[in-house]
This record gives sequence, C-alpha cells and structure tokens, in this order.
Amino acid sequence: TVHILPLDVSSCQEFGKTYHHLQKIGRTTQEADLMIASICNAHDATLITRDKKHFEHTLIKVEVW
Repeated sequence: TVHILPLDVSSCQEFGKTYHHLQKIGRTTQEADLMIASICNAHDATLITRDKKHFEHTLIKVEVW
C-alpha cells in the first residue's frame, strides 16, 4: 500500500523552518529535496532514499535502501 502525503500548510511551515535553519548553517539544498523533507517532517514519516547526502542537514528520519 502506498500513501501519498500532501504538501499542506504544516509541510510549508516545516519548509520555512528548515530553509531558515539550513541558510543559517550555510548548508542549503535543492528546493525539491527540501519540500520532500518538509512533507516527511510534517507527517512524522521516514524518508526512504538511495541518496542520504541530499537530506543530511534537514533533520528528518532517513533510511537508505
């Protein structure tokens, strides 16, 4: 079963917080990756990816497959 998580208001708030945090520490990332990370944070979800490097400083739970 696949659940599609929306880019909703809480995800957008997470995006803003994370974007600000990354700018502050000088570790910006691609906006699309940041949107994905924000959706995961807002829904307390774990991100499954092959490229953990893109999400290193986004403060989300990541599993590499």
